[in-house]
Amino acid sequence: MNPRTITLFSFLFFSSLFSASAQIHLQVRAESENQTVNKKALEEIRGHWLAVEVSNGSAAKLEGLVLKWTLYASNLQRGTNDIVAEKSGESKIILDVGKHEHLITPKVPFKWTPRHSDKTGSGRSAKYKRVDEAGHRYYGYHVQVLNGETVVGEAYSQDSLKHLD
Repeated sequence: MNPRTITLFSFLFFSSLFSASAQIHLQVRAESENQTVNKKALEEIRGHWLAVEVSNGSAAKLEGLVLKWTLYASNLQRGTNDIVAEKSGESKIILDVGKHEHLITPKVPFKWTPRHSDKTGSGRSAKYKRVDEAGHRYYGYHVQVLNGETVVGEAYSQDSLKHLD
């Protein structure tokens, strides 16, 4: 084979791989539910999970894909302004031509206490002590579909989460 044929063949091979991976469609829906509310302690626990649909719009079966997801939380500790990864996971998927895969991540509990005041004593001698918010409150998600080391599909709830991984 002459070098020109090899170059043309490698170009067609890699462009077909690229076009197959460019046909990945990713839809993510964040869902939640109240799990517990302790009115006396003012503690809230809310479960969050993701409903993910990955579609193959290419003309080839895609094997060896990995779906990686991360749920993020705001760290409510006083003096911090951190976004932390609360829970991550991954799943292997195979997509037939023109098919889609539905995945649901496990429910992740986010537990926090809002800022409030505690009352001690009664009547005229009552005193109030301010209690700062604490815990982790849901902030957002980041989902990627990888083919080897290459990202072929990506979704995130906020632009600031794209570069946290």
